[in-house]
Amino acid sequence: MKKLLISFTSRIEQPQKFVLISLLFILPFAVVIYYGYSDTEERINFVRKEKMGVEYIQALKSVLQNAQQDRGMSNAYLSGDASFEEKLKKIHRQMRNDIKVVDEIENKYGETLKTTEKWNKIKEKWQKFGDRELNMTPKESFDAHTEFIGGILSLIFHITAIDIHVILV
Repeated sequence: MKKLLISFTSRIEQPQKFVLISLLFILPFAVVIYYGYSDTEERINFVRKEKMGVEYIQALKSVLQNAQQDRGMSNAYLSGDASFEEKLKKIHRQMRNDIKVVDEIENKYGETLKTTEKWNKIKEKWQKFGDRELNMTPKESFDAHTEFIGGILSLIFHITAIDIHVILV
């Protein structure tokens, strides 16, 4: 092996030896730079996805808070306190606006975050009882709201689980 190496190096000129030695030093650095760049790209993509999730969750937070308030006010109204009628109308308008905001975010990020099916089911639940909740019994209204709120919490968990999965993988 030693004779082979000596015979190989004796046949090449000084500039070629310099190039060969340079390549031996540059190659490991190139590999390290490649993997460093690849890791950086993964981190950037993770941060982008995390930003999408945060924006989505912020919009869902507003829907969640208004749904909780609506549940309490509806229960009071359906139990006989008519003073909540105007407040309910106001919170219903706010809920419709909140849902539109989430729809816009869903259109932007739904495919990436894989939330479209879950969001459509949640929206469908609201559409089924949202406008007719004042004709329900207090228990029916409470149960429907609780199911709707559970759907929102499940979607929030789904979005955060995507981020956790990316970290763990």
